[in-house]
Order: sequence, then C-alpha cells, then structure tokens
Amino acid sequence: MIIGLTGPVGSGKTEAAKIFKKIGAYIIEADLVGHKILADPLFEKKLLDEFKTANRKKISDIVFADLKRLKKLNLLLHPNIIERIQYAVESVHKKEKNRLIVIDAALPCLFEKLVDEVWVVWASKKNRVKRLLKRGFKKKKILQIMKSQPSKKDYIKIADKIIINEGDFNQFKSEILGVFRCWGKSKFNAKI
Repeated sequence: MIIGLTGPVGSGKTEAAKIFKKIGAYIIEADLVGHKILADPLFEKKLLDEFKTANRKKISDIVFADLKRLKKLNLLLHPNIIERIQYAVESVHKKEKNRLIVIDAALPCLFEKLVDEVWVVWASKKNRVKRLLKRGFKKKKILQIMKSQPSKKDYIKIADKIIINEGDFNQFKSEILGVFRCWGKSKFNAKI
C-alpha cells in the first residue's frame, strides 16, 4: 500500500510522516530527494545554465519571487524526483511487499501515478504562517511559497482522506492515528 501524503507548506506533512514512520511505514521525502538531485554535480550544470547559481537558497529566492522561473525549475527537477521516488518504491516492495510506503510531498504531481490513496494534511493559513514564522521563515517568503502551491479546493479534490492539524501535537497525532485505524491497519504490516 502506498499513501501520498500532501498538503501546503506548514500544514504538518513532515510531522505526520514521522508519526507514520513510528508505526512502521517506510517514508520517502520528496524534498530530500530533490535536495540530493540539486547537490548532484551533473545537475549543477543545468542549474548554472538556467539560474546562474547552484546554491539552493539563492535558487529558492529566485523561483518563489517569479513563478515562471519556478515552473522552469520544476520542469528540470520533477522528472528526476519522480524517477527516484519510483525506484525507492520498487526497492522497498522487492524486500517487503506488504510494507506501507508513505510519500511525503507538497506537490501531488510528484506521486499521483504511484499511490493507492492521497491523504491531505490541512491547517488554516493563519496557523501555517504562525508555524513557519516560528521555524525562521520570513513572512514575504511564506506568502510567496503559499502562492505557488495548489489551492485548498485542489487539495480537497484529490484527497481520499483529510487530516486536520489545527491543535497541538497530541491532538494532531490522535487525528492521524484515528484516521489510520478507521482506514484499517490490516492492509499491511504496522505497529499501532
């Protein structure tokens, strides 16, 4: 079973993935896959050609200030991310056919053809901004990132399950485990 875990920046996707990991799921983080690709010397040349830098932070500043540039980066990066995620899924299934795999990705296009279900983690814009400010993001950057992501309607349209993250961590964990129990842990090997 493969779950695509998605939602906007600051919604709690990564925290949800950590909870899934504790109950036995294999986690694939699309962001980490992307970071590895960006650090690859073969990919650096493409970045230098397009953005005149291979520095991740500088590229982030460039692309979130100009959505056309973000689209160009995504065209370069996404096929590679999808290919590596697919390889990771196949590798896990060769070893453990019934292992739950959770793909953590802000953009559903990175996993949509690979997953059995899409679970969306959602939180209000106010709570997401507050969380991201605590993590050291600048408000301008937060709003630029949010503008580049799918709308609430888009996330809801693709969701098989929606996990609301408006309270504290214990409430969030209970929400995830509740959804998980209703869904049925018997579909794979999990420790709840």
